[in-house]
Amino acid sequence: MNPEVFVQQAMSVISDDPYDRVPSMVIQMMTKPDVVFDTHCHIFDKYCVTKNYFLLRLLGNLDPDKSFDEILEQIVGSNKDNEFDELFKIMKMKNMTEVLDHYLQNFACQQNIVCVPLMMDLDEGWYFKAEKTQKDQILELKEIMQHRAILPFLSVDPRKAKKRGDNNLYKLFLDAFTPDENNNRFFGIKVYPALGYLASDVSLWPIYRICEAKNIPVVTHCGGSIIRSYQNDYDMYGYQIKNNEVVSLKYHLNIKNSKERANFLNHPKHWEVVLKKYPKLKLNLGHFGGIDNWLQLSKTGRNEVIETINRLMGYENVYADISYDIVENKFAKVFLDNYDNNITIRNKTLFGTDYWMALAAGDFKKNAGEFLTKCGPRKDKLMHENPMTYLFKK
Repeated sequence: MNPEVFVQQAMSVISDDPYDRVPSMVIQMMTKPDVVFDTHCHIFDKYCVTKNYFLLRLLGNLDPDKSFDEILEQIVGSNKDNEFDELFKIMKMKNMTEVLDHYLQNFACQQNIVCVPLMMDLDEGWYFKAEKTQKDQILELKEIMQHRAILPFLSVDPRKAKKRGDNNLYKLFLDAFTPDENNNRFFGIKVYPALGYLASDVSLWPIYRICEAKNIPVVTHCGGSIIRSYQNDYDMYGYQIKNNEVVSLKYHLNIKNSKERANFLNHPKHWEVVLKKYPKLKLNLGHFGGIDNWLQLSKTGRNEVIETINRLMGYENVYADISYDIVENKFAKVFLDNYDNNITIRNKTLFGTDYWMALAAGDFKKNAGEFLTKCGPRKDKLMHENPMTYLFKK
């Protein structure tokens, strides 16, 4: 689909009022006085992702850059105890409703919760294809909206701008944000640069234009490097700021270590040029840079990634969520110290769990519960007040 045609159609069919995209189940849930939001979770099933995806989740830091002997040693030495039981259960579930209900019944912090599930699209970044197409996932999530309080986010990959038919990036976007017969539509979009592209990719700019104009929130992967592309040595096309002007960028990606490559692509600095062009864009920098950066901050008092996010949160509609980070016991102290002493972090941080990604990281329910206990009265801003502003502010 031609980008100009896409913009014209999207502008005509999408309302700029976020509440027009809120399904009835969420409206009902939001009438509850104690409603909270999980602004970063996952309910995709095994048919939405590829086979090697589950191997990576199961083995954690399995790195193809290691030698075969090193990988075998890691597999043999893996601690396959109870922390993997829940991940195995997810692998066996038949659809996304089952995955969501398992979360609500066993892991949700309370009964009255609105979930923001983020889609995953591995078609372009990996070598295997998912059994369930993006179009089928969109239809399934719209059906789930009829029965559960969710605000789904569409995964967008700029490499699909050149695809034809139902798998075209702009066609998928219009499918997601066009109301079905029950008036259900998607609420936001997800960007995952670690899968092999720049956040400023030229094919994403028509989408950012629509998102800013229509108050569609964006969440981007900005921390952690387990799920990443293993492709390297190719050209990427995006934008950069030069002499205070936005100019086109041709960047040749040649970073041999895949973890370092993911950290480069995830870096929040790539969003500066996007925000210069679209300063009102609603953006959530997911994982707030990741636990490793927070632990470095606690040890040295400085961290470039966290500092960059703090600077970007100076934009009116830029936020960061703490999903996955909450499973690390050492995270609470350094985060809450910064929360108490930094008004920007206090007003711009969102609670998220990263369910079910975090299940193999330990006792998910215990760790999340302990974090929320340490938060005390701060929970209202993290779980209700800030998410309300990020999601629904017009």
